[in-house]
Amino acid sequence: MKGNAVWDGAIAAGLFETKPMDQVKPGLDLVKKLATEKITKNQKNVDARKTFGLKADGTPKGLRNPYESP
Repeated sequence: MKGNAVWDGAIAAGLFETKPMDQVKPGLDLVKKLATEKITKNQKNVDARKTFGLKADGTPKGLRNPYESP
């Protein structure tokens, strides 16, 4: 939660202004569209991460999918 504390402090200090997403045009629909395009475009890299690297015993050690929660 350290990141949240830093972000909240920066907002309180007036370094950033925030608005609810429903008050921003084009809003959340555009964010979702861009995120979906990024995930689709990077799918081959996500697939390659599954087999990247080796464990000490020589078995594959896949890297996590950056688009899924750990």
